[in-house]
Amino acid sequence: MTAGGSRPGAGRKSANLEADTAPYLLRIIKARADKEESKAFEGKIDAQEKLEEHKRKKGDLVSRSEVERLFLEYVDVVVMVLNTLPDMLERDTGISSEAVGKVQSSVDKIRRDLYGRLESQFGKH
Repeated sequence: MTAGGSRPGAGRKSANLEADTAPYLLRIIKARADKEESKAFEGKIDAQEKLEEHKRKKGDLVSRSEVERLFLEYVDVVVMVLNTLPDMLERDTGISSEAVGKVQSSVDKIRRDLYGRLESQFGKH
């Protein structure tokens, strides 16, 4: 019969047990911290998405594409008025054809400037 603790691995552990398990424990702690940080980040993202959805429903938040679409609709109205301005002035005020030509040149310049600015801001449409 053998004395207790004679089988391999049995008995008291070495004095370096803490040193042997420290790297393993640090990995576990880091993994838990990373998981908690990830959950916190996901929570922030979820909260942000809910806030944006609430603002959209309330009408306080509009998508960029919707803003661009509405803005371009307004620009089309302005350009349409600019295009008809020379004819309206000629018909309603009786200005000379020379004056109408100057108005038309000014309108053309305004329209080119407007489209140039829009193109630089939003890209080609």
